[in-house]
Amino acid sequence: MQAGHRNFHSDKEDDFVEVKLEKLRRHVMKISLIAIVLAMAASTYAQYYTGWQAVDTVTAGDFDDHDPQLDHGGLGAAWFFSPPFEWLVFDRQSDTQNSICAMKVKLSTGNGPPSVQWDSSMIISATPAYVVQKEPDICTNFRTIYTGSADSTIVQTVAAWQEMDARLDRVIDAWDIYYSFSSGSEGEWSTPQLLSAGNIHGGNVEVRPLSDSSFILIWRSGNALMFSAFLSGTMSSPDTLVVSNYDSLEFDCEAPPNLYPQQPIIAWTAPDSTGKVVCFTAQITSLDPVVLSRSDTISADGDIGDPKFIEYLPGTMMYNVKDTQRTRPVFAADFYDYPYGSFQQYDLTPDSSSSNLNAVGVTGIPIIAAMSKANKKIDASSTIPGLELYAWERWSSSDTTLVFMSVPVDTVISQGYNRNLAFSTYGFQRNVYTIFPCVWESNRTGRTHIYGRVGTLYIDAVTEPPQRDQTFVLEQNYPNPFNPTTTIRYQLPAVSHVTLKIYDVLGREVRTLTNERQTAGAHAISFNASGLPSGVYFCKLVAGNFTATKKMVLLK
Repeated sequence: MQAGHRNFHSDKEDDFVEVKLEKLRRHVMKISLIAIVLAMAASTYAQYYTGWQAVDTVTAGDFDDHDPQLDHGGLGAAWFFSPPFEWLVFDRQSDTQNSICAMKVKLSTGNGPPSVQWDSSMIISATPAYVVQKEPDICTNFRTIYTGSADSTIVQTVAAWQEMDARLDRVIDAWDIYYSFSSGSEGEWSTPQLLSAGNIHGGNVEVRPLSDSSFILIWRSGNALMFSAFLSGTMSSPDTLVVSNYDSLEFDCEAPPNLYPQQPIIAWTAPDSTGKVVCFTAQITSLDPVVLSRSDTISADGDIGDPKFIEYLPGTMMYNVKDTQRTRPVFAADFYDYPYGSFQQYDLTPDSSSSNLNAVGVTGIPIIAAMSKANKKIDASSTIPGLELYAWERWSSSDTTLVFMSVPVDTVISQGYNRNLAFSTYGFQRNVYTIFPCVWESNRTGRTHIYGRVGTLYIDAVTEPPQRDQTFVLEQNYPNPFNPTTTIRYQLPAVSHVTLKIYDVLGREVRTLTNERQTAGAHAISFNASGLPSGVYFCKLVAGNFTATKKMVLLK
């Protein structure tokens, strides 16, 4: 690496002091938020809902748009408050030129349930039609400068992508890595710069934050992962991060949402000693020299592919598992303390008749910021494991559909080929809502364009709990996720005949916990899932004319 780039943040004294002050401020903010939440917890009741909004047409015209990707940055800002915007980046192909385009995604105006506004696209890079540009990525940092009188926010963004002259390099499949830098919120992009040339079988380039003023770029070159660090507006020379023995190497990277400087986590695929493709994970603790700490191996009952970290719980990811019959998305969680825990996993879909790929989403959605901004009372938990918004591609011989999963909604979009899903790493917040944009490409109109859909978390909070002695109530099991036992509590307002049953995701009954006449009042039943595989289950209570269902996650 270049001299002066040994640290994750700038070596300049004023930047160093500024980073220290920023860390101290965030410590104080985090402690204050937790204190406020704990103080209000005793008299609080809240209900939580997730779901998906209608599909938006994001781009349209006489061209084809591919490889959409939503912003990977702003973690420091997004963890404590809603960002002013995020970027959507994609590549555009027309008859005369190819382009890397960017578009602002902003929170809608008004006071009602929020959605997003998709702005007009702008061009970051344009090349002749014979130069292929693909798989861009983008990362933004919102850096606040505290002056004592008028605070200001500095917006820094890095976009990176692959490029190849199809007349010269297609035979050897050699790709060049380019990047562009923007130092404002209006999308005034610098002239694209060549970062690395001739990357054989080059794979997607990933951009992640190292601090609120620096970034790391990671890309595939042959059977190795390469990186460069963007520090104080200067890009370091490419260096080797990981060398694998796998020509089909796939990888992902995340920057855990903690205080700066970040120590990113990476995951990549390669065969183990038996030849089965597994997933390796490690945390980058130093770049000069490169130090990877706590290297773990995740294996499944088939080959692992396409690992993707998901947001808000560090070390949580989804990946595909390919066995003899199908490819299926699997959710793997290291609750909640990467790198100190161990990965647990469960199948997201039991459908054995199709291949399911490219799962994206969020879990453990943060609610402290959402509720404190709304001046509402919540319980003492900063995240709610089990509140998820997932989406993945379901492939068949004739088309590709999208599965959008929430709690408890499961919907499918099926028009043409729908692929290359990308999920927001932010959470736009307004009052009791947190929303997460999701985008993909589809040829449903003949040309390929970008479409979007917004996942919504709604928090319904009241100052006092409902009068449980006057109504039926089925509470969420605790703990959840669980292994192997959990407790299910419910309330009956009158003597009732009660059945409490457990079902798997196919709707098959796997256990009857009770089937009898019970007295009014509070009841609790322990459920032992020994003998059942890890996965999603549903607890269904029927009492008289009352029916309620809760989702449970068994992680062994």
